[in-house]
Amino acid sequence: MNTVVESEFNEGDIFSAVQDIQAELMVESATQYDLLTDLAQLSDIPRLILSVTNDLMKIIGAFKSRNSISKLKAAKSFAPADLLRHPYKWMRKIGDEWMAYRYGVMTLVYSYRDLMKTLNRGTDVKTRKGRTITPTNTGQAMLPSSSYYWKKSATGSVQLRGEVFQHFSSDEIARISGLGFNPFVTAWELIPYSFVLDWFVNVGDYIATRVNQTWSELRWACLSRRDITSSQTWLHQPNRDQSITIGNIIPTGWVGTYPPSTPNQIISNPEGFYIFDKEDVDSYSRWPILVSGAPLKFRPSLNWRRYMDSASIALNLLGRFTRPFR
Repeated sequence: MNTVVESEFNEGDIFSAVQDIQAELMVESATQYDLLTDLAQLSDIPRLILSVTNDLMKIIGAFKSRNSISKLKAAKSFAPADLLRHPYKWMRKIGDEWMAYRYGVMTLVYSYRDLMKTLNRGTDVKTRKGRTITPTNTGQAMLPSSSYYWKKSATGSVQLRGEVFQHFSSDEIARISGLGFNPFVTAWELIPYSFVLDWFVNVGDYIATRVNQTWSELRWACLSRRDITSSQTWLHQPNRDQSITIGNIIPTGWVGTYPPSTPNQIISNPEGFYIFDKEDVDSYSRWPILVSGAPLKFRPSLNWRRYMDSASIALNLLGRFTRPFR
């Protein structure tokens, strides 16, 4: 009998999440605030703030002007090339502002947050990271309704938690240790679009964990895994409703010429999934890990913000190729 796996926990995803947590722990526990990279970019900060403010006002003013009634009426007479050229110009402008916000303004916010964490360090420093893994939908299609088959599905979650504990001889040493002054990391961060490669290959983490030096007197790290899952196995049965006619039966003690007619009897076995087996798991495990460098690996990591980043970068690159035609 065929089996359809509707959803399942992918151990490969769990193993990859463990590696990601371990790499993030190593990076953040070694360096809380990347001082050297911020110093290298310090000259761009005043220009960035002024540019973002001025460009934002221009976008708002241009949007109001472009969407006035007269402008909308005039758009009817635009040539096809104009209709393509004008939206592109403003889409690229908005894309530029998005990138300035993401990798300019928010970088300042994150830097301030990390600096405050570094200055508030004490002799005991704990760094924590975590992931929650949910079942993966396999996308397998159900078999025809006339078929017998097994269906397997999973629910629940696998919670992964990691922690690094460090003890320093003094608060001052702890704060100095949290300040990143790594020329290799800074050189990588200053390469244009290096962050795009980091979405796929953890080059930045690899460099940071390979050449960073911690000043802690005591350091240990561990990972834990909590499984709260349920796996079900279902049997799919097709429609087996049967209509049975019972006739030519003379009831006992009947007196008369013709016995009463007997209506059809229907035995109902409707189509559906019937639970066959269920396994619930509630387990916890914890184990020590080495505080060492992060391995270099291919691990695509994209979200909606990075998709918008990609669109903005693509618009800018497209502009370079289409510039001769505008």
